[in-house]
Amino acid sequence: MTLYSKNNRALTFSELGPGDALHPSIEALRAATSRPLPVRDGIEPTTLYPLRHAVHSENESKLQSLDPSSRQTFYAHDTVELHENAKPWVTRDTMLKDSFFLKAPKDGETLPQPGDCQAPKEMELRIGAQVMLLKNEVQNTSDDGWGPANLQICGAGQRLVNGSRGVVIAWDWALPKKDKENSDKEEDRHLAAAEMREGCASGCGGTAASSCEYGLCSACFHCSSEGAEVCAKAHSIVAAQRRGESDYQIEPPHTPTEPPPPGALKGRDGQPQLFPVVRFIGIGGRPRVKLILPEAFEKHVYLQGTCTRKQVPLALAWALTIHKAQGASLDYMCTDLKGCFAVGQAYVAISRATSVDGLEIRNFSPVNVKSSDLVRDFYDAVDKGQHHAFVSEPGMWWGEPILHHPLTRWKSLYMRHCTFRAWAAAIDRDAVVAAAHTVHGAGGSAVARGGGGQGGGSYQCMHGGEGGGEWLGGVVSGKGRDAKERLAVLRELFDDGLIDKDEFEAKRAAIIASI
Repeated sequence: MTLYSKNNRALTFSELGPGDALHPSIEALRAATSRPLPVRDGIEPTTLYPLRHAVHSENESKLQSLDPSSRQTFYAHDTVELHENAKPWVTRDTMLKDSFFLKAPKDGETLPQPGDCQAPKEMELRIGAQVMLLKNEVQNTSDDGWGPANLQICGAGQRLVNGSRGVVIAWDWALPKKDKENSDKEEDRHLAAAEMREGCASGCGGTAASSCEYGLCSACFHCSSEGAEVCAKAHSIVAAQRRGESDYQIEPPHTPTEPPPPGALKGRDGQPQLFPVVRFIGIGGRPRVKLILPEAFEKHVYLQGTCTRKQVPLALAWALTIHKAQGASLDYMCTDLKGCFAVGQAYVAISRATSVDGLEIRNFSPVNVKSSDLVRDFYDAVDKGQHHAFVSEPGMWWGEPILHHPLTRWKSLYMRHCTFRAWAAAIDRDAVVAAAHTVHGAGGSAVARGGGGQGGGSYQCMHGGEGGGEWLGGVVSGKGRDAKERLAVLRELFDDGLIDKDEFEAKRAAIIASI
């Protein structure tokens, strides 16, 4: 990972690991990011924490400290669409219980946990809330300038992405997004209506004219041959802002002073809903101000269907868990590494930053940085120019961590595949054969391949005890293997002359009886 400061000075953090605490590039990054980040355009840096409870506590306390009279609550709309080849037992009700929407309560808890969807089922915001955008702003590349993308780049400033930081500064009515043809028709209708008026509604003393239905005619639009056109253009700009298609050039008041326009988007209660106007961090000292409307979040479940949640794509961002920040590009953040517990967690946290200038690092220590032995071996091979040999190494070099992962479900999942199952059986067979060759009479011991730890073999040291031969216990008990594989290993031992016929028959009978 390489981060760049505002003077284009590169600082790398690619060697992040327990043994690299004094690496020059890491020391340079620590020195550049140890200072606190100030509030910028009213936006505070997001703090990333390893644990969820710290995030929930900070976000809730900061939200409750804001003016309660400015509160607005947004409710998600969840839908499912079944796949055309879905099985009969797959129903809309079962799909609505997918982990995308919610998860079962954990031990000791009664309420379901939030699902995997980034957008919450229910979200409360207030004026001054620190938020993060959850959707990329997609540039419209169609010939006519109107493409399928809901978020478009309009106005000055940088492109907004998943992770762009902002602050809620106002509420405004919203209009549904429209295609170019309908928008042109609406603008032409208002232009024609405006041209039919005589004078203006500015109170300038001229002939009175009915005001624009959007309340846009004011003292600044005086009676002239250009007045109607100016009014129609102003209406078009505000309508585009209210569809989220362009930026506000002037920050609006906290709440709109006029009633909702015809066709305004409605909330769950069927009444027109106010939506958040967010000031995002800009470039060149100029922030971006944009109305944020609901967007669709989807999950496709293979041969079952599609889960969809429509919600305002914002999340409270005083604090986030490192896990929830994955995939985001944060332009203003602080990461607190105290308590990092997972392999690669510190790296993931720091790599969320888009630049050194928008990054602060707290509590960096080698004990808080954990890395995978497999990953370190991979990069060692890269440094030695042995990358191709490493990934082409026979025997599924990536299989050992799966066999010894503390969560056995990963092994169970991969063992369903015939190739992986055959490879695992060969590992077990080689270990047993190697152990058999080292048996030295009564009380002897057999040492199998590997150490059984991370990256080790399938068997640990097996001590023979009185009479020796306990190395065959694994063959009979069949831990991690089915009966067919155990019988195959036993037959190979007999064919190699490592056990006699009587022992072969006894062990074979024991395996068959255990089925």
